[in-house]
Amino acid sequence: MKKVLIGVVLGLMIVVVGVTSYFIGTRSSASKAEKLIYFDEPEEAIMKFVESVNDADMPGIKEAFGIAVKTEGFDYGKYAEVLKSISPMAGMPEGNELFREMNEIYFATQVYSQLKTFFMILNTDAFVGMTYIIDISNSDNTIESLDQDLDDFIADYEDIQEIEVIGIYRYTEFDDDERHQENMQKRSKPFGAENSYDCALVFEYDRNDYVLGITVYEYDEGYIISSLNSVFLDTGFGIPSKLDDDWEDLIDDECEKLY
Repeated sequence: MKKVLIGVVLGLMIVVVGVTSYFIGTRSSASKAEKLIYFDEPEEAIMKFVESVNDADMPGIKEAFGIAVKTEGFDYGKYAEVLKSISPMAGMPEGNELFREMNEIYFATQVYSQLKTFFMILNTDAFVGMTYIIDISNSDNTIESLDQDLDDFIADYEDIQEIEVIGIYRYTEFDDDERHQENMQKRSKPFGAENSYDCALVFEYDRNDYVLGITVYEYDEGYIISSLNSVFLDTGFGIPSKLDDDWEDLIDDECEKLY
């Protein structure tokens, strides 16, 4: 079977000027004074994310992910301590205003990349790893077939359906484990947070049920979303899984229902 592989850019490639200017908007030195928005409970931050996606509300998505909160609280030194290295893929030292604004763009592009993956997986069904597969084995004209399949892919990709929340859960298996709690707190400190929690969003999309891991940061003032992944639920960034018996058992046995 003859196939053409179209590499789908998911993370490090097209997250530059065009995307970031749309996603964040023009910034100024007044970014320090931007209002910091927190949510009273983890599930409220997650519901804000869902409602904002359904409403195509990008500022609401930024609020759910606490882009301004992370920018304000980011500590480069603590981040390097957690990584035990200095990475060029990390944020910038926060003492310089230009670097602060660069950090804000960086945190927003992380959200962009995760959302892009999220919708590609939900709206298209021909992925192998991070590559989209187009089958042209039955075509006499490779270019025409490629163009048609690409048109179909784009049409599917753009056809966003409503996300319907079935439940929101928090992973509690290690709540009584002191070392685990220390690690959760340590991974939160670089962003000014006090703690972090692994959550699961169970939802219906286009007549299918899914699970999406979500990490939430806890601050004294409230909660924000850290990322669309969960280390302890073993879910990748922005990658939803079909809800099956194994997931249902794990959620029933090791999670607390929040919503």
